[in-house]
Amino acid sequence: MASGLVAVAYISLVATIMSFGQTIFGRFANPAFGIMVFLMIFVFSAAVMFMAILGRPIMLYMDGHKKDALFLLAFTLSSFLVIGVLMAAIMSIFQ
Repeated sequence: MASGLVAVAYISLVATIMSFGQTIFGRFANPAFGIMVFLMIFVFSAAVMFMAILGRPIMLYMDGHKKDALFLLAFTLSSFLVIGVLMAAIMSIFQ
């Protein structure tokens, strides 16, 4: 559950920063710079999400705890899905 919460918190943080990016950082003089920053954030986010969701299960699997690794991965993904569905439902209700 903790990994799912970490993923949701990180996604929320990045989405908030990107939503208010122009207010926080101002407008870029060169549009290519904005695209480069977006791609760097995207690649960094992929690495963070990989570690948040798959890091511990891979370590468990490599240590020979295959059932624990698969259970943790399934639990993390299902908790992430449940949190995402709940957030989407709450946002659609209070929109």
